[in-house]
Order: sequence, then C-alpha cells, then structure tokens
Amino acid sequence: MSFDREIRTPLALHAFNTARRRRGELAPFPEPAALVAFLTGSDGSPADKNRILVALVEMVQQHEAPVLASSLLWLALWPGLDRRFRLLRRYFTGTQDELVSAITTAFTVLVAGLNLGRVRHVAGTLLRSTMREVITEARRTSKALVPADGGVHLHRAEVGLPALEDSVLGVGLILPFEEQMAQLLGRLRPILGMDAELVLYVVVLDETQREAGTRLGLSHEAARKRFQRALTRVREWLEQLLSQSSLPGCISQGGRA
Repeated sequence: MSFDREIRTPLALHAFNTARRRRGELAPFPEPAALVAFLTGSDGSPADKNRILVALVEMVQQHEAPVLASSLLWLALWPGLDRRFRLLRRYFTGTQDELVSAITTAFTVLVAGLNLGRVRHVAGTLLRSTMREVITEARRTSKALVPADGGVHLHRAEVGLPALEDSVLGVGLILPFEEQMAQLLGRLRPILGMDAELVLYVVVLDETQREAGTRLGLSHEAARKRFQRALTRVREWLEQLLSQSSLPGCISQGGRA
C-alpha cells in the first residue's frame, strides 16, 4: 500500500482526528492529505512547518499513531528524498531496489532516534543525514559510489578533490547537521557573500525560494533574483575549480521557486 493510500484509510483518519485533539500543530488540518499539501506547498512559514515535523517525529518516537505519523513524514519529505535518490542512483553500483531499501532503512532509523532537543531544522537534518547514512552503508558493503554509467570516478586519489562520499565542499558528512551548516556557510560566504544563507536554505534545508525569502525578510521576486545571481557565482567558481582538475562539470538551475 502506498503512503498516499495509507493516510486515507478509515483507520488513519480516525488516528489523525485523535492526534489533532492532542496536538495543536495538527489541529488546523481537517485531514491528513491537507497536512501533506501544506508541508509540501509554498504557503506557510518554515517555522510552522518545522513545528509540525517535530510533532510528527514525536508521534513516531512516542508510539502515538506511529504508522500514520511515519507515512506523513515520508510524504512531507518525499520531494527532497526523491531528489537525493536520483542523485545517489547515478553513483550507486548496487541495484535500484537496494538503493531504495538503503534509503528506507536510513530514514526510518533516523526518525526513530532523532534528538529533537538538538535539532533546529527537522527536514534538512533528516534529508542530509539520510544521504550520509546511505553513503556510509554503501562504503561498508563495497557498493562504492561511482558513476553507474562508466563516467568519471569521483575519488580523491584520482582527481585530487575531496571524495563525494567523504565531504561536500570539504565539510565532513559525519559531522552533526548544525556543524555541517555552520561550516558550509563559512565556506560559501567568500563565494556568495550575502546570498550564502539563501542558497543553504534552498539547497540544504530543501525550502522553496519563496520560503527561504520569507525567512530572510525578502519578497519572492527578490529571493528568486538573488538565488539566480548566486548560481551564476557558483557556476563561475566551479568552472574555475573544474578547469584546474580537468573534470567536466555543470550545475543546473536548481531550487524550487
């Protein structure tokens, strides 16, 4: 049964109505599908969405309608999980089913053990940590992350750059999420200046440009223009970096409006 069908069963609707009475974060939503639409849509503040995600994680951890809460988390974060699946699939040498299983296992374990007292951004933490755990497991089982199409192997010994599975911009994937964010921000500011935070919110926290703009006090149009300006700077920086390492590369327009 798909997650979408799972949240529409009579049992799920009954569990959701019970949860609405117990948890104020869920009260404004008449049904589970409305909650998912809010969490995946462009309306609403990132802070409000984060509070709902916190509530859902608590429900899983406290065994309060855990199947429903888990399904809602999967659906809420599905756009981000799907993007990471598509990225990992390019470098994962195992089967597609093995990759799906690895993502499912990592995400489920992370939700159950997430320390909400230390996490500020639930979505970003779960998405980035899921990718980190899948990469770590791939290395442990010798399913090295190399291009499945036989393209250039992204390994430190071959190209003189940090390996994909070890770091992003030299920031270790094994670090706690908040430390990763702080270090990434420090590395991006010399490149992007005042646009660094906007890029991190969109790329790492998986917010839309509108949501990131709201967080920073910008209009949607201003956020969109600044994000495009930042991408231009990143492309220029990457072109210089890749020309030094003799690697072909490109960057897409990325980032949901």
